[in-house]
Amino acid sequence: ICVDDYSSGKESNIDRLLPNPNFEFIRHSIIHPLDFKHFPGVEKFRLAFIGVHQIYYLADFHSPRHALAHPLETLILSVAGTRNAMEIATAYSARCVFVSDADVYGEVSGDPVKIHESAVGTFDYLSPVNYHAHGKRIGESIVALYQQKQKAHISIARLYTTYGPHMHLDDGRLIPD
Repeated sequence: ICVDDYSSGKESNIDRLLPNPNFEFIRHSIIHPLDFKHFPGVEKFRLAFIGVHQIYYLADFHSPRHALAHPLETLILSVAGTRNAMEIATAYSARCVFVSDADVYGEVSGDPVKIHESAVGTFDYLSPVNYHAHGKRIGESIVALYQQKQKAHISIARLYTTYGPHMHLDDGRLIPD
């Protein structure tokens, strides 16, 4: 089951998956709670009996240009979207991978190649260029609270520069630009 609202992507990215009977697409913004009962296409997965086993939370305005053009949406996605995804994970006791970003480290002292996961770094959280990083820090805090309070099985993956097919060629990152 794929959930997306295409706020930063394109439907053509999943065209090859749509004919697959084991694939279901839901057009929905994760900043709003998601109740699978409102999407009849997922009945084939028998969620009421089988449940949701894994969640890969990839929702993000990672493109610097997109995040700068939509700063409020970037922060709302980090708060409301992450909370809604964690609610689904806890409701189904699903394992979840929350994809964060290396930007959460901010400016670190020492060798930037040897950053330890516990490094907190610093950045100006009121600067528009840092809204994405600050949002991801908030998202990680939400995840940590769900891990502690709800005993949720959530891992955080902090990705560095990534690239691949379907990237916008003008998104403000080094490789596509």
